[in-house]
Amino acid sequence: MKRRVLFAFVIVAFLVTVAVSALSVLPAVSLAGRFLGPAGEELKTFASYRELVSYIEERSAAAHRLGWGLYGARPKAGGWTLAPRMAAEETQALKAAPPAAGGVPDALPEAARDYSATNVQVAGVDEADIVKTDGEHLYVLSGNEVVILKAYPAKEARVLARLHFPGTSHEAFIAENRLVVLGGKAGEFLAHVYDVSSKEEPRMTRRLSLPGRYVTSRLIGDYAYVIITAPVYEALRPGKEKVVLPRIKVDGEEQTVPPTHIHYFDVPDHSFQYTVILAVNVQDENEPVTEKTFLTGVSQNVFVSQEHIYLTARKMPDLIKESRGFFERIIPVLPGELRAEMAEIRDAEADFAAKLRRAESLIDDYLYGVNPAGAGALLNRIAASYEDWRRDIAREQNMTVIHKLAAAGDTVEYLCKGEVPGQVLNQFSMDEYQGFFRIATTSERFAFSGPWERRNNLYVLDEKMRVTGRLEGLAPGERIYAARFMGKRCYLVTFRQIDPLFVIDLQDPHGPKVLGELKIPGYSNYLHPYDEHHLIGIGKEVAVEPVIIEDFVGEKAVTRVIPPGREIGIKVSLFDVTDPAKPLEVAKYIIEGWRADSPALRDHKAVLFSRSKNLLAVPVSLGYWTEERGGCRQWQGAYIFDISLKGISLKGTVSHGPEGRPDFPEYNRPVKRCLYIEDVLYSVSERMVKANDLETLKEINRIQW
Repeated sequence: MKRRVLFAFVIVAFLVTVAVSALSVLPAVSLAGRFLGPAGEELKTFASYRELVSYIEERSAAAHRLGWGLYGARPKAGGWTLAPRMAAEETQALKAAPPAAGGVPDALPEAARDYSATNVQVAGVDEADIVKTDGEHLYVLSGNEVVILKAYPAKEARVLARLHFPGTSHEAFIAENRLVVLGGKAGEFLAHVYDVSSKEEPRMTRRLSLPGRYVTSRLIGDYAYVIITAPVYEALRPGKEKVVLPRIKVDGEEQTVPPTHIHYFDVPDHSFQYTVILAVNVQDENEPVTEKTFLTGVSQNVFVSQEHIYLTARKMPDLIKESRGFFERIIPVLPGELRAEMAEIRDAEADFAAKLRRAESLIDDYLYGVNPAGAGALLNRIAASYEDWRRDIAREQNMTVIHKLAAAGDTVEYLCKGEVPGQVLNQFSMDEYQGFFRIATTSERFAFSGPWERRNNLYVLDEKMRVTGRLEGLAPGERIYAARFMGKRCYLVTFRQIDPLFVIDLQDPHGPKVLGELKIPGYSNYLHPYDEHHLIGIGKEVAVEPVIIEDFVGEKAVTRVIPPGREIGIKVSLFDVTDPAKPLEVAKYIIEGWRADSPALRDHKAVLFSRSKNLLAVPVSLGYWTEERGGCRQWQGAYIFDISLKGISLKGTVSHGPEGRPDFPEYNRPVKRCLYIEDVLYSVSERMVKANDLETLKEINRIQW
C-alpha cells in the first residue's frame, strides 16, 4: 500500500502542478491578446468560418484530453477570462508626465489657465480616467452618469449637465470639445462620443458597442485606441455552445468581423477569446472606425508609446508536447520489461488523466513483485525524473512574450514579438527609448540547495524585439514592487523586509549595469520623477522593531504595539539620485496607522503632483476601531502635502463628510481624485466635488448631485 501511495503522490503532484501552472497564468483581469508562437512564427488569418471553428475545437479538445476538465477549467462559453475588469490597478492624476524619452516631468503646454491633467506614463499619450478637466469644467463619471460641472471660478461652481450612460461608465477622455466615455453593460462594451461645445446641451456624435469587456485605452492626437476582449463562444443551452464572430456596431449599423480579418498564431492554447483593437477618430464622426482582431488567450499588461503598442503575456507551453515529455522522462528509468508497455500508454489516444491511471497501475503491479529495496530505488528514480521534467516546464512557463504593434492614425499593424524570462508587474515595468524597448521582470529559478527563488531582471530589446542587453539576478528572494524608467536610467524597488532602491544605468543598451543601491525599511509601490535627480516614492512603511501607534476604541484613544515586519502606515519618500552610486532618502512622511491605505498604492491616476506648486495630494483612508459604532470604521479623505527639495510636510487634509463629525464615517465619502485649477484644489468623491483654497485649504464651495 505504501508503494501505491508513493507513486500516486507523484502522479497527483504532476496533475496539480500542470493545473496550477495553467491557472496561474490567469491574472485578475485579461488585459490584452496573447500572440504566442515559436520564433519566426507568422501571423496568420483564417480562410473561412469552418477553419476557425475547427481550429478552436481541435485545440480545446486537445487541452481537455490533458485532463483540464478534472479541475473545472474546461474551455466553455466565455473561456476562462470572465474575471471582472481590474479597478483602474492598479494602474494616478498628476499635472505633468515624464516625456516619451522617460525624463523628468514637463510643464503642460501653455494655456489660458493653469490646471492639472491626468497623470500619464508617456507624454503625448493620454490615459482615460474617471475625472477630466479642460481648465474650466470638470467631467466626472458617476455610476451610469457623466456629470459636467462649471468648476472655475470655484464660487460659481455648479452642475451644467448630467448625461445618462446606458451602462456603467468606466473611464473618459476629453479632447478639445469632444468627450469620449468608455464603459459596459451586461458583457457588452459601450463607447459614446459627445460634442460638448455647449456644456449645457452636449450632443452625441458617435455610438459604438461590441460584445465583450473594456480593457484599456489611449488617446494619441485625434485617435483613441481602445482594447476590448470579446467572447469566442455563445451559450445556446446548457452543454451546447457556438463559436461566434466579433460584431461591432457603430451608430446602429452592425458589422461582423470576417474570419479573414481574424489574426492568430498557429500554436496550442487552452482558452480562447478575441482581442479587438479599435482606432476611433474622436474629432471626425464621418471617418470610419477601424479594427484589428486577434484570436488570443490570456494576457497581462499594456505599454503604449507615441508610435507603438506593446502587449505582454505569460508564455503558454505546448501542453501536448510537455505531457508527452513527462513520459519521455519516466520511460528511461524503468526496467526494460516496462518500457515498451509504458510507450504504448504514452502513444494511446486517451485522456491524459486516463493515461496516468494506466501508468500507475502498471508500475504498481510491477512494484508488488519486487523486493522493497528495489521498489524504493525505482520510486526514487521516478521522482527524480519528475523533478527534472517539472524544472523544464517551469522554465518554459516563466517567460513573458511581448508583441509589438505600430499605431498611427486609423492604422494598427502587427510588427514582431520577443521573449524574456520572468513576469511583468505593471505598465511602468516597460518603456521605449531611442528605438529600444526596456522591460523589468521578476522570475523564479530553481536553487539546487533549496526551494524556488525569486530573481529580478532587466532586459533591453532592439526594434526587432531581440534582446541586446540584460541584467539578471537582482535581489534574490524578493520581487519588484515598483519600477520607473527615466531616459538612460531605470529605478527599481524590490522588497521582502527591507526596500532596496536600485539605480540602473541604461546608457549602453547592450550592457545595463547597477550604479547604486539604497536599503531602507518599507517599500514604494509607485515612483514618480520630481526632477532629473530626484524621485518621489509612495508606498508603505514597515516596522523594523516593535512600534507603538495610536488607535481608537469608540472615542477613546488607545495604543497598539505593531511587531517587526508589519506595515505601520503609508510612506511618502523623496529620493536624491544625484550621485547614482549613493542614492539617498532625503525626506519622508509617514501617515501612521496599521489600517492606513490609499488607491495611490495601486493606481497612478490617484496621485496629484505639481513641482511648481510644491504640491502632492493623495486619497487616504484610515481605519480605527469603535465599539460604539460596532466595529472597524474609516476616516476617508485626501492628504495634501507641501513637497520640495527642502522636505515633505503635511499642509492639511480634506474630507467629504460633515465638518466636526469624524465619528460618523458612513457620511464620509472616499475621495477618488484630486486636481487643481489655478489656486483652487478640487477633490472628487461619489456625487460630490469640493473646492478648497489651495494655500489655506479653506472650503470655498461644494457641489452635490
